[in-house]
Amino acid sequence: ADWWKKRLRSFDKSGSRGPVGTEAVAIANIKKNTKNFVYPSEGFQTCIEHSLLYAMISEPDMYPDEAVLREISDEDFFPYTVIAQTSTSISGKKSLTDRDGIEQLKISYAQLSAILGLSAEKNH
Repeated sequence: ADWWKKRLRSFDKSGSRGPVGTEAVAIANIKKNTKNFVYPSEGFQTCIEHSLLYAMISEPDMYPDEAVLREISDEDFFPYTVIAQTSTSISGKKSLTDRDGIEQLKISYAQLSAILGLSAEKNH
């Protein structure tokens, strides 16, 4: 096991090219959507670009319409609106608290706009 850990560490240091496959595609989509849909600097707790639904919509020829519609119906979209919670965001702003000092969830609909944009683009 130690040999394997050393091998992984040396592989990473030797210039691994990073994520591949569906993870690489999701990361590329996150970068594109961050710019086009003005994602918050903190990012999201749950990235929609990693979801099955996003993959289904991005490849409309691979999935029957009924399967996509069923996934839309079953999907809970709330987790995709919650901004990542940190005590201090990348922009240096503290997280929101109410007057009793209880931390409130910060939300954004940017990811939902991104998936709607993708749907419109792929199903024109």
